[in-house]
Amino acid sequence: MVEDWSQWLDLLLNDLLKPYSNFSAEKYTKRAKLILLNWSFSCSMVISDLALRSAASFGSFHLICLLYDEYLFYLIEHKIALHEQKTPIAVMAEVILF
Repeated sequence: MVEDWSQWLDLLLNDLLKPYSNFSAEKYTKRAKLILLNWSFSCSMVISDLALRSAASFGSFHLICLLYDEYLFYLIEHKIALHEQKTPIAVMAEVILF
């Protein structure tokens, strides 16, 4: 089940970034960051709504969101690294330094 969701997330990210594959590294990275921002915002809105309604599924959904937030961040780092022809650790170092 988790594998299916992670595969779906990977395919979704590929589809969203495909139109930007020929763009500069800066524009590609900016688009990838925007995808991450929109994902985080959407999850936060759902979590907020579940919390306000005292939904029984709040805890489970929150944990799933945490997992997929991190996984999406991981995928984006690796896709940026691939686009820039760098190692993922080099991309992470740039984020830390700037």
